[in-house]
Amino acid sequence: MAITIPPIVQEVTTAEALQSGALAKKQLSAVEQKKLNNFIRAHAQRNSSGEPPVEVTQKNRLEGKPQVTAEEQAIAVAARSREDAHAKRASEKYKEAYRVMFTSDMTFLSKDLISLNTAVKTKSKSLVDLAGNLRPEEKALRKFLLVSLLLEEPGLSKTEIKDLNTYKKSLNSEHGDFISGSISAFEVGKQSRLSQATLREFIKAYQTIEIQPHVDAPDILSLFKAIRNNVTKEDFSADMNKMRDGFINILSREKTQNPKKITAPRHYMILSRINQINLLIKAQGIHKKFLNCCTAAKLSGLPSLSNLLESCLQTVASAEVVTGLNSLVRIASAVSANNRPGKNIFITNYNRLVLKSDLLEDLYKNGSHRKQVTDGIDKNLKAAGVLSVGASHAQS
Repeated sequence: MAITIPPIVQEVTTAEALQSGALAKKQLSAVEQKKLNNFIRAHAQRNSSGEPPVEVTQKNRLEGKPQVTAEEQAIAVAARSREDAHAKRASEKYKEAYRVMFTSDMTFLSKDLISLNTAVKTKSKSLVDLAGNLRPEEKALRKFLLVSLLLEEPGLSKTEIKDLNTYKKSLNSEHGDFISGSISAFEVGKQSRLSQATLREFIKAYQTIEIQPHVDAPDILSLFKAIRNNVTKEDFSADMNKMRDGFINILSREKTQNPKKITAPRHYMILSRINQINLLIKAQGIHKKFLNCCTAAKLSGLPSLSNLLESCLQTVASAEVVTGLNSLVRIASAVSANNRPGKNIFITNYNRLVLKSDLLEDLYKNGSHRKQVTDGIDKNLKAAGVLSVGASHAQS
């Protein structure tokens, strides 16, 4: 049976054949026609069994076979799950860091993200730039957290990703130490299981080291101001111990970094912070006991624990001696007691039981410094009319 095979391409004309160098169509000889008929007949018989052509069979075999094995699929799913979990953990870390360091208002976070995203696209100012209560390095930290969150949002174009990464690099180039140090302090504080309030103060305390890494260690008064809101809490000592452990962990991390010439000053500052935390724990404890004794003695007009402790630190362990003395004068002047010299009772016992206590000995540079401070308090209080002559011998 003759089979008509349709041409795969359009038939070539004689002119086209001549132009291409091909020969014009000619009549087949009897021998050539016989060979052609035998070839067509053989292929017709081969396909009469209903089997598809070889190329079709091969195509069906390839399409029907899974592109990956079950094991390969499982590995791919697991890898994707790890990537998604990592992205989720990173996103949650940055969100929590934002909540701790700046605000827990997630509605404001959404506005902050939109504002910064618009600012990056239009080269304009964002809400962060308009924040007048933040230092430049704090603004950079907040922007870094926001950009990190923006980069994890789905559906970003290649241009948006490139612009955000460029912006992130510019933040790191200008305030990289402060940003990385703050995030490291956050992570260490989380590992130490600090409460959110204590964690915030811990980060602030560590940031003072990051801000001025090449000057003298920050004094104890700056640390007190960072944790002031926690002074009156019942678990103050426990939180401060966790904070101290956090600094110890940071110190361990710092010691693994090289070169030592760069990290050595930071080691000194961190060790100073650890010692200051120990002193604050002692100072808070003795001031709290003293005020409890004053309350039991029915003295009225007593100062708050945080105000009295701040005045002590200003007078004893900072350059704000005059401010501290004036504060102690005001505090003592406000104390009273029924039919008793409340002012004298308060200040003489405070000087004797607190300022001269061996527990606070390390607050002073040396013994001469302590004598100078305690004698100076008596002198200034007498000059202010708060402490009468002979009152230094009064006791509660």
